Amino acid sequence: MENQQPFAFDGIDFIHNGHIVDADNVTVLDNPDFEVDRDIVESISVHSDSAIFFAVIVGYTRQGMNLSDAVLHAVAKMRETYPDSSYNCIVRDAEEMVAVQAVHGGKTLPEITKFYNDYGWTGQGDDYSVMRFRDIRDGKNQGLGVLVASSGFRQDANDGWREMGNNTMLVASRLTGKYFLRSL
Repeated sequence: MENQQPFAFDGIDFIHNGHIVDADNVTVLDNPDFEVDRDIVESISVHSDSAIFFAVIVGYTRQGMNLSDAVLHAVAKMRETYPDSSYNCIVRDAEEMVAVQAVHGGKTLPEITKFYNDYGWTGQGDDYSVMRFRDIRDGKNQGLGVLVASSGFRQDANDGWREMGNNTMLVASRLTGKYFLRSL
C-alpha cells in the first residue's frame, strides 16, 4: 500500500490526516513545479500527498532545524501553494513529538462524511479535522506527558480531552514529557 502510514525516514516518524490540493482540486502529487527533494519522496511513497509534506519536513531537518521548527516551516511552505488544504499531523524524532492542527476551516469534505455514513457512523465524521490532547498523570496527579489524537474514537472533555484549536502546534519533549502549545 502506497499510503500506509506512519511513514519513517531519517529517524523521523510521520502521520498525516489531511489532504493537499489546490483550488482546482489538483493534488501536490500532480504538480512537478512544487519544490521538494524528489529522491526523499521516492524513498517514502511516490503515490501520497502525505509523503511530499513529510519530505518537506525532512528537508528542513537536513538543513539543521529542530523538528518543531521544521514542521512550522513546512506548513508555511505548503500553504504558499496549497492554502486551503489540511495539514493535521503528528511527527516525532528522538527528542520531540509535534502535533499540528492546521485545516482550511471549511466543512468536512463530502467524501469523508460519506465514508463515515457508509460504515454506520453518521455524524462521527463532523470532527474529522479536530485534534485533541490530554495530560497523562500518575497516581499523585503529577504530569508525565501528553496524549494527542485525531478522529476515530470518543474524546470527551470529561475525560480531560481538550481541542488544540486550528493553526496550533503542540510540541512535547520525548525526554521529559513536558509540552507547550504554539501558534502557527
